[in-house]
Amino acid sequence: MKFILCVLIAVSGIFNCQDIICQNNKKETKGTSHNDVVTIQPQVGYQKMPIDIAPYLDSIHYVRLETTDDALIGNLTNVEVYKDRIYVLDDKTLSLFIFDLNGNYLSKIHSIGNGPEEYIQLDYLAIDMEQDQLVLTDLGSFNILYYTLDGKFIKRQKEFFKSMPGGMTPLDNKKTARFTGFEKTEKAKHNLVIRDSNMQIEKSYYPYIWNSQEHLWPANTINGNNFLRNNNKYTYFSSLSDTIFHITSKGLFPEYRVDMGKYSFDASCYTKDIDDLKNYLKNGTYATVFTFFETKNWVIINYHLNKYGYPFYCFYHKTDGKTICGNEIKNQDVDFYLDNLAVFNDFFVTYTSPSSILHEDSPINEKERKQIMKLRKTLTEEDNPVLIFYKLKD
Repeated sequence: MKFILCVLIAVSGIFNCQDIICQNNKKETKGTSHNDVVTIQPQVGYQKMPIDIAPYLDSIHYVRLETTDDALIGNLTNVEVYKDRIYVLDDKTLSLFIFDLNGNYLSKIHSIGNGPEEYIQLDYLAIDMEQDQLVLTDLGSFNILYYTLDGKFIKRQKEFFKSMPGGMTPLDNKKTARFTGFEKTEKAKHNLVIRDSNMQIEKSYYPYIWNSQEHLWPANTINGNNFLRNNNKYTYFSSLSDTIFHITSKGLFPEYRVDMGKYSFDASCYTKDIDDLKNYLKNGTYATVFTFFETKNWVIINYHLNKYGYPFYCFYHKTDGKTICGNEIKNQDVDFYLDNLAVFNDFFVTYTSPSSILHEDSPINEKERKQIMKLRKTLTEEDNPVLIFYKLKD
């Protein structure tokens, strides 16, 4: 999977260690609400924290993505599940594959070139829920391409920002949001902008501080994209910010604050010399949000501790406010795959390789084991990845 780096001004948080409860390897905290912004306090530390999510799993469904001569996924970069379709972005073959919800291959977008309906590369995938359209960005020719949900070309629109990081997302009222990735031009003086249908900037956020901000790097976001779609809304976040926003054409609306306690990013470093900031970003001790997905009842945050090799995961229950956090996720005695890519209704969507299905231990749960055994009868090492749809108990 491809990762691109980006940075944004952050606000550090305060940690209350009395809120931590440890029971049978489960790290639980309480979320708090202030002015309609919910504060989530993950457990962070350099020690390994194994957790078993089996007691919280409601159901798991495996979807094998059909492999054909026309459907060979080289590198799964991004996934969107929308209505009755699964969309898989592949940055190796420069294709967007379209499957039905059972994983049957339907069609693909693959049109490389310099023509009016072609692209040089594919970087980001988004769903325009208002227009029911696929939105792809080509940062090779700096264009935004629009397609029907079946993959038929609609139009191409010029993208005047030339920076790679940050991504973009469609919004309501035919508007778009773009993270500019520190590209300082006459048009780009802020990190985040909201634009109308003619690409004219209507709202700007997070102005630049220095004349030169290259070589600033935090932890990664998913595919370099600061925008994620969580069912019927668009979410914006930055790796070095503690706030998760709902973003619409009207602006940013804070919904969650992720309090990393003593590992919160030190926002005061932005007032220091730029060399000190670069040193802090590279060598400092801080935790950063990597992905943020939510369903009706649950939030799952993937976060990283700088200079630490293990990703952390925080499961937050929106009703009772408790969280379960860890960095070694098991489904009973079997490793569980938590590279979340999307949500679909009440299900989180992740994926695994055919090799893992074929060779790793089978789940203890009878229903899940039957699915694995059925897959093993026909699955080969060369097949496309297998998507995993899993739902947590209400």
